[in-house]
Amino acid sequence: MNIMSLLNTDNEEDVQMTTESYTLENEDHDNNNISDALVVLQYLTCPECQNVFKDPITFQCGNSICRGCLPNPTYQLNRKFKCPIFGCGRSHSLDCKTDVILQKLTDTSRKELAAFLPLITRQYNNNHHNNDENDFRLLNEYHYQNISDSDDDDDDNISNSIINNNIFRGGTESNNLQVDNNLDIIRIKELLMTELDCQICYSLFIDPITTPCGHSFCKPCITRSLDHNSACPICRQPLHNYNAYLHHPINKTIYSFIRALYPSLYSERRYLLDSELFNTMQDTPIFVTNALVFPKMPCFLHVFEPKYRLMIRRCMQSRQRQFGMVLACSNTYQDFGTMLEIRSAEFLADGRSLVETIGTYKFKVIEKGSKDGYDVGRVERVDDISPEEEERIEREELRRAEIYNTSNPLNNPIREYTTSELIGISRDFIETLRNGNSPWLLQRLNSVYGDMPDDPSDFSYWVASVIPIAEGEKYKLLELRSVRERLKLIVEWISSLRDQWWFARGCSIS
Repeated sequence: MNIMSLLNTDNEEDVQMTTESYTLENEDHDNNNISDALVVLQYLTCPECQNVFKDPITFQCGNSICRGCLPNPTYQLNRKFKCPIFGCGRSHSLDCKTDVILQKLTDTSRKELAAFLPLITRQYNNNHHNNDENDFRLLNEYHYQNISDSDDDDDDNISNSIINNNIFRGGTESNNLQVDNNLDIIRIKELLMTELDCQICYSLFIDPITTPCGHSFCKPCITRSLDHNSACPICRQPLHNYNAYLHHPINKTIYSFIRALYPSLYSERRYLLDSELFNTMQDTPIFVTNALVFPKMPCFLHVFEPKYRLMIRRCMQSRQRQFGMVLACSNTYQDFGTMLEIRSAEFLADGRSLVETIGTYKFKVIEKGSKDGYDVGRVERVDDISPEEEERIEREELRRAEIYNTSNPLNNPIREYTTSELIGISRDFIETLRNGNSPWLLQRLNSVYGDMPDDPSDFSYWVASVIPIAEGEKYKLLELRSVRERLKLIVEWISSLRDQWWFARGCSIS
């Protein structure tokens, strides 16, 4: 169903508008027009003066008021004032730019629904004179509720915010109002709809946030834009503190306006966005780097490239919060890698992030691809062979070595170590470095990798992580599914290191 058919449909399943709150008791045509018109206007009403917005501004808390409702700057310290919206309490600057989208919506509504403006003002005056405590009652429930950025589960929150008073339910004042029989509320909604497109994705706003320069964008759109350029995409005004936009409150007025007047379009847009994220996470995100991480080993990443900033944000939004890490190889990357699980992420003010991860398991890339600039792939998990299989292989290798040495007494004997002996050789080497003049090893052990593990599989990866071997050589461990084979390769590295000059003379790194 296209946008215009959704706007014109009378099907309750397609258009779950807030009719329960503002449907008129009198179902005649004129009263329906009054009801719909008032719904449009009430969402564009300032909670401070209770009139339709005039030169609206939106604060960083997501609330909006008229510029004329700002306090007198003469009496404000450092041009700061406390947000007048109940329950907020944040301090805002008096130097605010006009909210461009709200201004356009207000201008269109004032022009098309001019006959209804006195009704809004009359309702405010009645409430104001009857009860001084009801200064903010027209949009009371809407403006005072705490609307979350992802409030998708309960569409009634917006519906319940509409005031069910005598005017909105076809009372005497609304019945006496002279309404143009040619009033076409559908056409007016279509006019308003043209102002509700994000200027980055050119689709209906989803979780709109308004920048200090007064422009509004979808939250996912502006964060992606700031990955590449720290300026407003429209006016190019610098937008500092990238981290603030990751947690920026949505524009509550625009959000509620869309949810109330275009609920089906909003639901469709939200569904498409969630589906896109779900489909994106079906393929494993791949982080290509020049360093290796092994299972059960910690890894700390400094993420600064725009494509990986986007990738990390998406991983944080997913349930699994994991991605693959592989070793770069010329113009591509190696087939084997390690799956990393995100433990924590700290997003810095300039958009960079510090991510703490830990390796979970090995994988092999079956199919390679890309998504929005970063690599993705279909992967299959690679597990080690069973301990019983390890013992069987060890017995066979020891038996073959014994048979060969017995049959060829004149040749150099084959030295085949047991798995326990391989672990012992590796432990002795680490202790030699630990007790010698090797500050780099102590630093790695104390700050990153921790104590020596007891599990043979974890031990093999731990040793490979701390000893100074080229990453390309360490990659061979990822291809091996046998703990014994990995330990044998590590012992070869140790033998090679013992023969090098720096080890024979004692390592001295300053």
